[in-house]
Parts: sequence; structure tokens; C-alpha cells
Amino acid sequence: MRQRTLLEQAIFNAGLTVSAVAKRLGRNIPGVNETVKGTRKGTKPMAMELAEFLGGDVTDFFDERMMAK
Repeated sequence: MRQRTLLEQAIFNAGLTVSAVAKRLGRNIPGVNETVKGTRKGTKPMAMELAEFLGGDVTDFFDERMMAK
């Protein structure tokens, strides 16, 4: 089993799914899913929206390359 990213843990702890978060942010589900799992770089606007939605800072959830921690 792979290690969960901090984003996945925060979404799970909030009682949400990745698809629900994507719909609330108005973003496509596959793009958000890959970004949250850490298999795709997040765009700066998406990273900022995800961090704000989850109540944290961008640096809490993403590294300098915009990959999920």
C-alpha cells in the first residue's frame, strides 16, 4: 500500500472525497485526483484553491515544485 499524501489525509479527515472537492472547486476530477495523489504537478492556482479549501497554507501541502507532500 502506498503512502498517503498530506492532501489525501486532510481530505479524508474532513470527511470528503477527492471528487467532491473537485466539484466544489469547479475543477476536473482526474486532474485534482492526480494532483492530490502526488502523481502530477499542481498548478499554482489549483494548489492555492486546495490549500484554502482545506484551511491551510500552500507550503503545508505542496513542495517547491508544486508536488503534493
